[in-house]
Amino acid sequence: MRLLKPSAEQAKSGLRVLRAIMLADPEVKELTELQIRTLDAAQKFITNTQFTLEELGASVEPEELAQQLIEPALRKQFAEAMVVVSTVNGAPKAEQVALVRAYTKALQVDSSLVDALQKLANQHRVLYAFDVVRHMYIGETISKAWEKEKFKGIYKIVGGMKGFYQDAELAKKYHELKELTDGTLGKEFWRFYDEHQFIFPGEKYGTPVMMTYHDMAHVVGGYDTTPAGELKVASFTAGFRNVGRPWILLFIISQFHLGVKTVPIDVPRMTGNFNPEEQFLALKRGSLMNIDLFDNWNYWEVMDQPLEQIRKAFNVLPQEKVLEIVQSEN
Repeated sequence: MRLLKPSAEQAKSGLRVLRAIMLADPEVKELTELQIRTLDAAQKFITNTQFTLEELGASVEPEELAQQLIEPALRKQFAEAMVVVSTVNGAPKAEQVALVRAYTKALQVDSSLVDALQKLANQHRVLYAFDVVRHMYIGETISKAWEKEKFKGIYKIVGGMKGFYQDAELAKKYHELKELTDGTLGKEFWRFYDEHQFIFPGEKYGTPVMMTYHDMAHVVGGYDTTPAGELKVASFTAGFRNVGRPWILLFIISQFHLGVKTVPIDVPRMTGNFNPEEQFLALKRGSLMNIDLFDNWNYWEVMDQPLEQIRKAFNVLPQEKVLEIVQSEN
């Protein structure tokens, strides 16, 4: 999904609002280093501006921002940014959520994101996690499984993860990727699973097929599975997805930066892993792609093709090239 570039005036107003949301946290008297870096990264990778903190002083009223942001897609992009920046210093406070709600209401943007934030601010973490998961690709896949096979489809997903459903033919198909030539997508995908001791779909306690697209994003993007790598691949995914961008970001920020469990498997909850420069670079990189890997992409059709050839076809640029593009835009 392409990131929209606002005008300088729109960017300045939007950034002033983001700053105000950060400072709405009653525990924050002045912007933290991480918050400052986040604003700087947003300017570098999205708005292509270089406003100083002094220039981003007083905020603008919700109605004033709405008058400046006419295009619905740009309103939505800024609303998503408001939600994300409210989590930079930790779980959002009620005061921050109230401010985000005031602006999203004025922008006439769907309130579901803010409603989820409200649950988190109110310490309703299970409800929050459910809200996030159902709005992203996991929820999409479960809905499709229900539409296609009803209870049988849900049984396959849950049963596979819990160890009481297996599909030997499906598992065999994944294991046969080992025989492909080194450097092909299929062989590198097999290697990714082998090196991390992941269990293939179809096997007992196997990975649900829906999660293989996340793993494909790791392989295609070249991201590891460390907390930093998971945050980067989520940002990368949010960049190329046609839908659900903010939910993907909340999903992974919650697990690896806020210490709030959202991942439906046994993954440690962590805090303090948000790196704005890396996250925004990955987001920008994903936004330059010409395909949504989660939108009916049949990876079996290209498993025997060289990974580098696929990256070129999908416009998955090296990070150095992305930085060159960003520099030329600023």
